[in-house]
Amino acid sequence: MNTMGYSLIGIIGLISLVNLINTMITSIISRKKEIGILQAIGMSDKQLLKMLKLEGVFYTISTLISSLIFGSAIGYLGYKVMYNTGAEYMIYKFPIIPALIVVVVMILVQFAIGYVINKIFDKESLIDRIRYSEN
Repeated sequence: MNTMGYSLIGIIGLISLVNLINTMITSIISRKKEIGILQAIGMSDKQLLKMLKLEGVFYTISTLISSLIFGSAIGYLGYKVMYNTGAEYMIYKFPIIPALIVVVVMILVQFAIGYVINKIFDKESLIDRIRYSEN
């Protein structure tokens, strides 16, 4: 039962992680031209990396807050419903270790995405980024 439960949680977590990556990359690529213009008027690579990291921190914090607070509340509500309908053998324990693992993984992924996107931008010329069109 534990293996099945953790497998389901792992799959849902992986889907959430892919969604975070997709959201960040889509946001950055859709603003490629604007980022190119900012760099043309003086934004350094260091400032760009800082901007990408801060944007990622915003996504990560909002995701973690919503998943840890609302997810935990829904999990506890599910426990109470099952306990009140006859599953009195159940004991609720907040999963601290898995929650900490989720936090660490999401923060590491967020920083990695910012770094990778910055490296991709470095390979592309500034003129190409300014000319970028989303046809």
